[in-house]
Formats: sequence, structure tokens, C-alpha cells
Amino acid sequence: MRVRAFSRKDIPAILNINKLCHNKPQPDNDLLEIIDRGDVWVAEEDDKVIGFLIAIYREGPYVFNVAVLPEHRGKGAATGLFRQFEIYYKPDGFYYLYVDYRNPAQKLYFDLGYRVVGIKKDFYGSGENALTMVKYAE
Repeated sequence: MRVRAFSRKDIPAILNINKLCHNKPQPDNDLLEIIDRGDVWVAEEDDKVIGFLIAIYREGPYVFNVAVLPEHRGKGAATGLFRQFEIYYKPDGFYYLYVDYRNPAQKLYFDLGYRVVGIKKDFYGSGENALTMVKYAE
């Protein structure tokens, strides 16, 4: 498995992974707009994209969307994607993300050093709250 910078040829794989991995996937047009103005990395295995991380700068470096195909989880792809994101934005001093309060990915984020600092009410819709998680650069 390796992590590399995104290229335009990765778009179909990213759109597919987004649909397969999220209960409420970002609409394709919205995701393409964010890709165009954000920073994107992909994880690949055997020349196949298995995951991605899209970051934008919003009051600081923000993980907008991250996903890894279910059959490739637990093998270090997400950790590698976060490592590239954090190296890229390290001079900014902190990183943040929102995660559904029911999402088991919270464990990964805790393991990576992110901590809950607040709750974003109705972030995913009425009654669907998100945890705000932050990590400070070392």
C-alpha cells in the first residue's frame, strides 16, 4: 500500500469509494467542487485506489472527507492518508475534522491523536450530530 498525491485519473475511483463507504455520500458534483479547491491524497494497492482523503483550509486544515474501502480497512491506508495530510499542513499547528457521533472511525482518530473538543449540532441533518475533533501538531 502506498499513499500519493491525487491525479485527475483518480476521480472515478474517488466517487465510487465515496458512494460505497458513506451512509450519506457527498453528491458527485459537490465532491468534485471540493476536489478542485482542496488538497487530495489517495491510497492505492496494486495500482488500484482503495481510499482517499480530501482536505480544505477552513479556519485551519480540515479533513473534509476520508474513506477507505471496507475490505482494505485496518491495514494502514487511513493512517497513511492522515500522515500525508498532517505533513502537508504541519506549519499550521493544528488539524480538525467532524465525525458522526456514532461512527466507529472515532477510534482511529483517537489513536492518531485527535481529541473531541465540541459537538456540532445537526451537522448531518436534523438530530444527527457530529463531534468536532482536533489534533495539535507536535
